[in-house]
Amino acid sequence: MSDLYLATTDDPWAQRVRDAFGGTFTGHIGTWAFSSEGIDVERALADVRLTGADVVAVGPGLDEEIALALCARIDEEQPECCVLLVATPDVDLYQRALRAGVRDVVDPEAPLPDIRTTIERARDTAQRRRTNVTAHAVAHTTPTKIIAVVSTKGGAGKTAISTNL
Repeated sequence: MSDLYLATTDDPWAQRVRDAFGGTFTGHIGTWAFSSEGIDVERALADVRLTGADVVAVGPGLDEEIALALCARIDEEQPECCVLLVATPDVDLYQRALRAGVRDVVDPEAPLPDIRTTIERARDTAQRRRTNVTAHAVAHTTPTKIIAVVSTKGGAGKTAISTNL
């Protein structure tokens, strides 16, 4: 089970995403209805942390700079979450989106199968990332010891003792 959150001011876009899955999305599709005047980025980040969302699709309907700033903050603070930017793609936007940590750019007018494929690909990546982050965190919680075997004189048996340790 996974979660998809849509950070948008565009209700028809949210409906297109639901239509793309036709009720077969295994998980929760949530929407943050932001006003077009601005977003409370800190609240949005808190929501992402709280929900443990796998995929966050930012846009359309948001100011491009604000959307990219939100994408960058989500990528920095929740690296296991995949961020999608929903905007009309162009070369400049791709470059700025890449720098903001966006996984993919989705055209809001894309055909429904393309929207579904992009979201599923991002969800699969997010689940692999979450597994890797969790495994990495567990690996670093194992207590370790460092033992130094030293002597100022040669022939004291340092190698024999350290090999046996």
